[in-house]
Amino acid sequence: MLKIGIESIGYFSYQKNEVEGLIKAKEHGYDCLDYGEFSRPDSVVLNLSMDKYEAYLRWLKKQADEVGIMFNQAHGLWFMDEKNLKEREYNIECYKKQIIGCSFLGCPNLVIHPCCPGGWIWSGDKMDDRQASFQGNMEVIKAILPTAKEYGVTICLENLPFTKATARSAIKASVVSPLL
Repeated sequence: MLKIGIESIGYFSYQKNEVEGLIKAKEHGYDCLDYGEFSRPDSVVLNLSMDKYEAYLRWLKKQADEVGIMFNQAHGLWFMDEKNLKEREYNIECYKKQIIGCSFLGCPNLVIHPCCPGGWIWSGDKMDDRQASFQGNMEVIKAILPTAKEYGVTICLENLPFTKATARSAIKASVVSPLL
């Protein structure tokens, strides 16, 4: 059955209006949400200890179940510079924690964005280094697939990198006012 969904960030954020936001999203006709709290490396949720992380996400799932709305996907990290290996390794650990978080939410899908170690912004029709980007992405995907398989979470790839104009538009669009 086809479900209608929207990103959760427009309705609530960590410890801000979660229950009210879930209710409002349901009242607006949504069946499911794209959980957006994982998308930034500085996310409070992502940086909770594992015990607090699990407790919070299980609590949030319980609230969503009571309202009759589900989390159909979560958005992983995006728009970070992965030109150095140390940062890429940190991001891999974040993705693994996000996959585990998806399992706590009953969320079957994690959307990840291709890393761009050759550069985030396309120069005209060419990326700085397509081969470096391909190799970096293969490294990330190979590193997180065992965790995804263990927790039953599907990894979905989304359309990145951007051209300069598209990147500016995406950044502006990601700064939205809450609907509450």
